[in-house]
Amino acid sequence: MVSLNRKFSAPKSNDLAQWKKVQFLVNNGFLFQSIYEAKNENGKYAGHYKVSYPKTLEEAVEFVVKFKDQAERTNI
Repeated sequence: MVSLNRKFSAPKSNDLAQWKKVQFLVNNGFLFQSIYEAKNENGKYAGHYKVSYPKTLEEAVEFVVKFKDQAERTNI
C-alpha cells in the first residue's frame, strides 16, 4: 500500500485510462506531491512555479522524464 499526498483526487472507479496513468506516476515516484519548474525571464532565473500533474498517460511519460529529479524514493 502506498500513501498518496492529500492533494490526490481519485478518478472514477471505471476510468481505467486514468487509473493506468496514476499507477504509472506512482510507480515512478510521483505521489501527487507538489512539483516545481524554474521560471526564467530574459534568460535569468526568476524563481519557480508549481506545475500541474498530467491529464493523460502520454503526458505522464514526458512528465516523469522532465521531473525525475523531484520523484519520491519509494520501495514499490
